[in-house]
Amino acid sequence: MALSGGPDSVCLLFLLQRLASSSLRVGSPPQISTIAFTVDHQLQSDSAGVALSAARYARSLNIRHYISTIKWGEPPFPNKPTSDAKVESVARKIRYHLLLDAMKREKLQIICTGHHYDDQIETALMRMNKRSARSGLAGMRDVRRWGMGDRKSYFDGLGWAGSFGMQCWIARPLLGIRKVKCSLESAL
Repeated sequence: MALSGGPDSVCLLFLLQRLASSSLRVGSPPQISTIAFTVDHQLQSDSAGVALSAARYARSLNIRHYISTIKWGEPPFPNKPTSDAKVESVARKIRYHLLLDAMKREKLQIICTGHHYDDQIETALMRMNKRSARSGLAGMRDVRRWGMGDRKSYFDGLGWAGSFGMQCWIARPLLGIRKVKCSLESAL
């Protein structure tokens, strides 16, 4: 699974670990195993610390964990964009490239992300703002094929998944669940 270190992905990792533990049968191999992958984007001063914290949490659950660090300006990575809007889209493209590389290395076909219902609403609103077609307004799917990537990405190699991408899936098991925010006062 993709583990950002934020509350959504940490929650999902916990749930996946519980699911894997409950699938164990005496004398048989595990039915489900989980590996966590964190991408250190190097965009905030504490990004390495957040990645290490994610690693510690995964290890506390006896889950293998790997960190991939974006080295801006070192091939195959571009220089860090100067505009905030561009940084987000380039960082996403690189993140998915690194996650797919990790899936290849580990011979995995499914990766889970911690996207939830509120992320779905945000995605639909952003796409509406960009005047997406009706199909784009549908938002994210619970499960979708990774896909091959786009032709523009073929030349930089970062967004191109090729035939391997057609064998891989992205799953968002929390997509139908709202993120509940509460304050200490409302909890009491």
